[in-house]
Amino acid sequence: MIDFRYHLVSIASIFLALAVGIVLGAGPLKGTIGDTLTSEVTRLRDDANALRADLSAAEARAAAHEELITELGPRAVSGLLSGESVSMLALPGASDQVVEETRALLLQAGASVSTQVRLEPTFTSVDPPAEADRREAAAQLREAFASNLPIGASAEEVISVAMGWAMTTQPDSLGASDGTGDGPGDSTEGGTDDPGDSSTDAATTSATPGADGDDDGPDPQATEQESSDNLTPGVDTDRLFDARADERGRQILDILESNGLLAHSSDGLLGSSGGVVVIAPEADEGAAPDVTQWAELIGSLAEASAVTVVGEVGEEVLLETNLIATVRDDGALSGRVSTIDNVAGPIGRLAVPFVVAAGISGEVGHFGVLDSAADRFPAVPAAER
Repeated sequence: MIDFRYHLVSIASIFLALAVGIVLGAGPLKGTIGDTLTSEVTRLRDDANALRADLSAAEARAAAHEELITELGPRAVSGLLSGESVSMLALPGASDQVVEETRALLLQAGASVSTQVRLEPTFTSVDPPAEADRREAAAQLREAFASNLPIGASAEEVISVAMGWAMTTQPDSLGASDGTGDGPGDSTEGGTDDPGDSSTDAATTSATPGADGDDDGPDPQATEQESSDNLTPGVDTDRLFDARADERGRQILDILESNGLLAHSSDGLLGSSGGVVVIAPEADEGAAPDVTQWAELIGSLAEASAVTVVGEVGEEVLLETNLIATVRDDGALSGRVSTIDNVAGPIGRLAVPFVVAAGISGEVGHFGVLDSAADRFPAVPAAER
């Protein structure tokens, strides 16, 4: 049985050991311990200073490289997209700075940015008012382009298809029901009185500028334009189609804008873009919306044009909130849509015109700093080396 004397001895031993430690620390071992601690602190301080100096030097080199890339960028891409029409689509949450810098570089590459569209959150919102706006927009699009829209399509599908017409290349048959008089429905409408002679009437109207406007012929404004401009038939046909495609593209975007789904500005002809640059949202872990519907819209655009999705994302961002990772993870999309994941930096921005040019030529690639990227930068065409 442990008694009081055992506890007394234990307490005495503890105080004795403490006293011995104090005596030794203040006496023979004082210098050794102090010197050791001092040298360790000095060494750690020197290491920290060296690391800070290395970091500053690395940051200075990186800044110099970025400045050089920014300065040489316009020369490197000059003429790369000469004669090409490109559309830009900014998704909700996309950086305004990235949009403007990307647009500037496309213009420096010689492209014409035919239209610039920024989608509103209502484009995919599940709130009842937003869904009502989409249904109303789809109803107006069905009324304008009934014969060209898929039967039984949902409001979202109708809007996506129409967006593709406005921002990419329109089919020749588009406009049968919009009153412009050049779609497949015209022959039926114009040939009601005498279906068997509709082709003859069309030929007669084409050859006779002053023919009756009720005949199934070209738009009277087109005939007037042909007479006034004195153009060759081939050139006139191209200009006429471009003008009508532009008119329809603006009509589509105006319908969508009037229903609060997007905002747009146009500096060129719509409906004939060879490429579309999509600016992805700035994604933070857990903060970005589900991007599934954006991926579906991109797939719709890719049916008619070369699509490049650009953005700035990190490895930690979840797949369901990372549009670029979603595109790369989708076997169907990754083979048709190009991506750049570091567009906020000068190297990523400089890659945009090269990737767009390759896409217009039928080549698809994924570039940037993420593990899912195939390479850091696209191959430079031989003529540009």
